[in-house]
Amino acid sequence: MVRALILLVMSIASAQVSAAQQGFQSPQPGTMITWKYEFGDQTYIRLNEVVISGEDFIIYDPDIQRSSGEAADYIVEFSGVHSQSCDQPLPGDEDRAALSAIWPLIPGASASVRTGVKSVYSVAEPMKVELISNIEGAGDALSVQTAYGEAEMTLAVSPVLGMPVQVVWASGDKGQVLEVIEPQGGLSPTDMAGQDLGYCSELLE
Repeated sequence: MVRALILLVMSIASAQVSAAQQGFQSPQPGTMITWKYEFGDQTYIRLNEVVISGEDFIIYDPDIQRSSGEAADYIVEFSGVHSQSCDQPLPGDEDRAALSAIWPLIPGASASVRTGVKSVYSVAEPMKVELISNIEGAGDALSVQTAYGEAEMTLAVSPVLGMPVQVVWASGDKGQVLEVIEPQGGLSPTDMAGQDLGYCSELLE
């Protein structure tokens, strides 16, 4: 009985380690993410859709109910931590390599972006975020201390989802993922043909 309990504990610990130590895997196109934002006494719900995935990035529509289809409406996120709108110049190759190198997410790892919006990301301690997902371990995250331009915030990044599931700004404002729905059979992601992706078009060349 004792041996069985020890093996059970070891298997759980092994699963947690393997999830945290995997390389970056981007969410698939068609993934839908529901975010809840709290700014002061105002609360907003936004439905995101991942429209394009690459080796180290995703492009998503952060508000599919209000999108106009212009480049400024789309967000590109590199290695699950660095986000910016598609109407801004992209990070250089060295910056993208540095962001990729923090994976697997291990406390103490860090990366800097020196082109575009200058940013610093430092992986800290494991944490848990409550959300709805059929992906095992989706809420198991690591906190990432972030300096994005002049803004300071803490991200909670889920290794198994490959994206942030919570953001807390130094001001106290907060955003959190409520639900993640993976693409379902028979449903196609939004067709991006002819869309204005601005600088993000360079990622598709």
